[in-house]
Amino acid sequence: AAAVDAEVERIRAEVGIPGVALVVVRGDSVLHLRGYGVREAGGDAPVGPGTLFAIGSATKAFTATLVGMMRDEGRLAWDDRVIDRLPGFALSDPHATATITLRDLLAHRSGLPAANMMWLPTSHPPDTLIRRLRHLEPVTDLRAGFTYQNLLYVAAGEVLRHASGRRWDELLEERILVPLGMRDTNASVADLAGRSDVAAPHVRVEGRPVPVPYRNADDVGPAGSVNSSVRDLARWLSFLMAGGETADGVRLVNASTLRETWTPQTVVRGDPVTRALHPAARLQAYGMGWFLSDFHGRTLVAHGGGIDGMSALVAWIPEEELGVAILTNLQTPAPAWIFGILYAVLDSAVGVEATQWEVPAREVEALLLQLTEGSVPERAGGTRPSLPTGSYAGSYASPTLGEVRLVRNGEGELVLSYGSLEGVLEHWHFDTFRVSWRDVALHALAGPGWITFRTDRAGAIEGMTLDVFPGDRTWIGRREP
Repeated sequence: AAAVDAEVERIRAEVGIPGVALVVVRGDSVLHLRGYGVREAGGDAPVGPGTLFAIGSATKAFTATLVGMMRDEGRLAWDDRVIDRLPGFALSDPHATATITLRDLLAHRSGLPAANMMWLPTSHPPDTLIRRLRHLEPVTDLRAGFTYQNLLYVAAGEVLRHASGRRWDELLEERILVPLGMRDTNASVADLAGRSDVAAPHVRVEGRPVPVPYRNADDVGPAGSVNSSVRDLARWLSFLMAGGETADGVRLVNASTLRETWTPQTVVRGDPVTRALHPAARLQAYGMGWFLSDFHGRTLVAHGGGIDGMSALVAWIPEEELGVAILTNLQTPAPAWIFGILYAVLDSAVGVEATQWEVPAREVEALLLQLTEGSVPERAGGTRPSLPTGSYAGSYASPTLGEVRLVRNGEGELVLSYGSLEGVLEHWHFDTFRVSWRDVALHALAGPGWITFRTDRAGAIEGMTLDVFPGDRTWIGRREP
């Protein structure tokens, strides 16, 4: 324990993480439960076992488990067609629409791109988000590869609602949180109001942690809205390692059903980022709500969670009945350091050589920085926009994003407005503009955005392409000046 504490504190100090909470579980026994640092940078309120953090995409395992519970009751099956369980569901490819299953939704093998701008800055009910999926162009064929997609977990949540008559968050509380005694845990930012033991989210700005607001992820709850503590996640880990039984012997889900969620469903290609996060792994896959990899001859079942200002990791090794949950109040573009904390625990507990994670971590940080900087076009000198600044203002729209507005502020600058997202446009060259986001978290994680306008033969604006994240480009047509 002392060696683990020392390593956590070393990583925390080196990375600049304000606070960390850690729990280590062996079966139903808690081996280590501790908080390190503070809930908010510059403050003195300590992180403790009951401190609440957003766990982001580590929520997905709860959603997959709920689908498994409905399967045990005969209300759903893994390979049910989505169109048979969710009225009105459609994708752009008719064949995919007709054949995509619940397993496909949960295993990230739909072929759809991430498309996070469809939900990050906006507040739309699930049916609106799901309806817009039909306008999203796939990047691969159905089941042809791994493409991480949050909105299809929203669809899975709606399938659960139709099958049970209960909202996803109600099912989560009734079927998992209450039976397991996870009293700290909730599924909404709104449920944090009035709570005192809550960590503040942070991003790194000029090398220092800066607090940012909580991201409201309620509209995509099944994909990532849970807030929890390591004290509660110890109960969740023990439940998983017990094959679906509570501490007092009540079975909530069949062991074989639960095992299917951490059975490989989709191969995850070994790109530089995944290799850096799992330097000991030779093979990686995705189950349903879990990433899977080998770890020194054992199976590592894990899922991270990153949402504005928070990084989380829940992981366990079935063969060892060993589980670890790590919650932190810092988010960086590639939080490989959280895996450093994981390996500090696993290496000593399993009795293997120390995992060399720091060099791969630095490499992936440099890679992501290169991707961000590589998206900056070389600036051509002596150019100006085709039209006066005011001509670009107006309403634009796309079938996936809805309405995006460009308005002129009092200083004559163009300002993009889309949901909660705002950014000031700066002319770069020709009809391309760089966007400086007012959202500190987005700017810290993705860098500036880019807009390029297109005009028709008469010189009138037809629309614009919007680049927010590297590789995520959306065409948005002009609606009115």
